[in-house]
Amino acid sequence: MARGELTPLDKKYKKIVSNNLIELAHVKHLRQADIVRCSGLAKSTVSGYFKGLSLPTQGNLIKLATAFNVSPSEIDPRYGQKSPDGEQHTIPTPQNIAEEKMLVAFRKQTEGMSEDDQIKFQRSLNKLMDAAKDLNSLGD
Repeated sequence: MARGELTPLDKKYKKIVSNNLIELAHVKHLRQADIVRCSGLAKSTVSGYFKGLSLPTQGNLIKLATAFNVSPSEIDPRYGQKSPDGEQHTIPTPQNIAEEKMLVAFRKQTEGMSEDDQIKFQRSLNKLMDAAKDLNSLGD
């Protein structure tokens, strides 16, 4: 299949992800601007996910899940759960397991915090991660 052509299943996932994001934003009382700030993703990227125009990459899914303080599978059912067609599309890898552990650690650290404090915590964590990446790239 040529790039840009979507399977019927991909189209279905775009709708599922869009609906999940809209529902999570409603339940968590977050605006897209809040999600952009927390996730570090571009406004157009987040908007595209909400509108069902595109599917998040695994990295962006992790950023969204962290911003919402939920498991990635609560946003995108392709991540670690059975899909609507009953097939397991993602296989747990050490990277996925490490990411899940980071999400659990984040949830424990932010448990009981107000939404505003969680957003501030996420911003600080994003800055820390960026600094760590910069330091890591110096070693290359």
